[in-house]
Amino acid sequence: MALDLFNLSEYRNVGFAYLEIRPPVEFYGPVPLSNFDGADVMFSHRVAGGILQSKFFAGQARDITFFEGDYYDINFNPTYGMNFNFQKGAWKTRFTMTKVKFTDVRGNVNTNMLLAEFDTIPAVIWPGVDMARDHLDINGSEIVYTSLGVAYDYSDWILHGELSHINSTATLAASNNAGYFTVGKRITPSVTVYGKYARALTSAERVNVAPPVIEDENLWGLYGYVDYLMNSNTIDQYSHALGLRWNIMPKLNIKLEWDRVHVGEGSPGLYVSESINLDTDIVMNNYSMTLNFIF
Repeated sequence: MALDLFNLSEYRNVGFAYLEIRPPVEFYGPVPLSNFDGADVMFSHRVAGGILQSKFFAGQARDITFFEGDYYDINFNPTYGMNFNFQKGAWKTRFTMTKVKFTDVRGNVNTNMLLAEFDTIPAVIWPGVDMARDHLDINGSEIVYTSLGVAYDYSDWILHGELSHINSTATLAASNNAGYFTVGKRITPSVTVYGKYARALTSAERVNVAPPVIEDENLWGLYGYVDYLMNSNTIDQYSHALGLRWNIMPKLNIKLEWDRVHVGEGSPGLYVSESINLDTDIVMNNYSMTLNFIF
């Protein structure tokens, strides 16, 4: 079943369904989950001249993700939450809260070897070894996703935006705040131009682990690598975008988009598959064209 954490979650893999080429990376990038096994129940009521839909769901989810060359096969059990949608005329408002728990987290050989190596290091020579193990072992950690979204679609204008807060107890999935806003204008019945702004910023503080107390090259190398892992998931990124959507046929469209992405110093960015530490801010220009269809 689709795990509708945010406005576009139910169909974020269906490019034809939304205005832009892709959902805002700064907002949807940190969220790995898109479906779950379980059940949901929904109620609809007429309220203040509009329709209020209340949805409650529970179950479990699974995700395979990659981080620093390692893969993590993660079960999220339990996964549960609720969302409320209120629609009146051309306006739609949505509030969502979802909680997941990391259970049965399995890493590849590199991850398992690293955690096993901590057991061979006495705290007397590395006082922070137990803290490092606790931060890198994410079994039992929890994440709460909270979001508020609004959308407007009437006549020639399309407006939509969302704000979110991700509160995480897992160091490798740091808490962050994000948001975006998109404005679209239909210049003909089949052509729409749009502009978009999105921002994501980690809200978690840097993790500092006590260093080794002896001069050992291998031990200090391990300490540096662990310190890097715990602090390399910082997000400090924002982007501006301009785009065009042309509905060539009722079930076929072409989209063009230019994104200008700013990645802050020390942030790996959300466009890279392998995390990197940046010594300075960087700016990237991303030009995209897609052909989308449904049948």
